[in-house]
Amino acid sequence: MGVDLLNLVTYITAWPDATLDEMAVFVYNEGGGLYSRQRISRRLGELDITKKRASTEGYQTQQPDVQFRVWGFWNCPPPLGIFQVPRRRLIDVDEFGVTFERCNRTGGWAVKVLRVRKDGHYHHGMKITVIFAIEPGDPALPAHVRGSVERPRRWIRCLRAVGTTTNIFRDFCDYVCGDIEANNIPGTDFHRVFIWDNLSAHHSAYVHNTVTGRDGPSNFSIVPRPPYHPKYGPIEYKICKVMERIWLRKEENWDLNRLEHEIMLAANQIERFEETFIHCGYHWN
Repeated sequence: MGVDLLNLVTYITAWPDATLDEMAVFVYNEGGGLYSRQRISRRLGELDITKKRASTEGYQTQQPDVQFRVWGFWNCPPPLGIFQVPRRRLIDVDEFGVTFERCNRTGGWAVKVLRVRKDGHYHHGMKITVIFAIEPGDPALPAHVRGSVERPRRWIRCLRAVGTTTNIFRDFCDYVCGDIEANNIPGTDFHRVFIWDNLSAHHSAYVHNTVTGRDGPSNFSIVPRPPYHPKYGPIEYKICKVMERIWLRKEENWDLNRLEHEIMLAANQIERFEETFIHCGYHWN
């Protein structure tokens, strides 16, 4: 096993998308011997290293200014970051578009020499924009109470529009803040912190004043998530869950009314958000 195996592990760590041939060439150039693709594959199996679907991060994530934003997000208090903000006070917000084409399933089973053909929708210009916000829930609340970890609040708006404008997003934020002010949870809702990505509509003065300039019983802050890092957004994982439920339920006779109904149903059926916030790094209790 020796140095060739050590070199192989080092190479895979640096280049996880390398092919078996590239691994063999690297090991040989490092003095580890001449290996076939089969032997390299066997060595990988001995290490419990398997090939899997990869996620992609933009080259921009490694830029110094972006790395500084990441550092500030985790090490500074609001409004620069979420350092020591209790998890229960966070609200993650994002929007996504749903079209009939996006609801079509993309895979299926067939004999190797045959292709898979599936019927599906193909309608241009028919789109629903969904604005979705979630909270992890307050562990101090009983399980049956709205706002607890078991029954976290979520806020959904479906719009038959191409995208999210400043006015649309401002109205959604006002709706979320108003609901929290009207149904205030002592301790948790005293100060809520919105986190969202860097869409231009999120950073307008109109949105900022609507969120932070309120006179109600709650204080609200905004902390943008680091750019190019969707992995820090729990909402991103829940959007995937919503789409998965729609993929499994979609039928050929759906129209926009039915699609909107199914989106709302799927978003309301998702359970427990706290584990997703923890998975994304929000560990402060």
